[in-house]
Amino acid sequence: SFSFAQDVFITVDQFGYRPSDKKIAVLRSPERGFDASHSYTPGTTMEVIDSATSTVVFSGAPVAFQEGAIDTASGDKIWWFDFSSVTTPGTYYVRDKSDNLKQSFYFRIKDDVYNDILKAAMRMMFYQRVGMAKEAKYAGSEWADAINHEQDKHARLFTDSTNAATERDVSGGWFDAGDFNKYTIWNGNYIEMLLRAYLE
Repeated sequence: SFSFAQDVFITVDQFGYRPSDKKIAVLRSPERGFDASHSYTPGTTMEVIDSATSTVVFSGAPVAFQEGAIDTASGDKIWWFDFSSVTTPGTYYVRDKSDNLKQSFYFRIKDDVYNDILKAAMRMMFYQRVGMAKEAKYAGSEWADAINHEQDKHARLFTDSTNAATERDVSGGWFDAGDFNKYTIWNGNYIEMLLRAYLE
């Protein structure tokens, strides 16, 4: 039989929340799509639980999104549960008071909750670099490797590959996703995103 992870009906931000941020849990009942055979109607009260003490730190009512209409993108009926008033740093989860088995995964509330996420995102860009060695002191021993695709320094026109006059240095850039393709349009976009992140 088809089974779900415990968080399938009550979703939270997997990265967590900063104390002063708006905090919304999205409750979902599949109506269309692959999981439409399962449904969930939230109880009248949702609770935020401190995972360290198992105590209820906040409770409130979920609010139907678009008056209970089925969301066309997801095929789900959706409710929002706003728990923005919870600001104390810690680790929590959201549960349905009427059915304690319906609960979210744990999440953190912390000022620097995005710091590790930013580091991971930047490291991903580093690991995906083409044409440079990833030394262990920067990449970690498990991710270190030697220079790759050195031939990119001497790339020739595909339709005239024997003509040395077409040779160009197109080394550098990033691999696409998890493969060895390198596309100009994506590389340009990566540079723009990194520059925008720097400006922000």
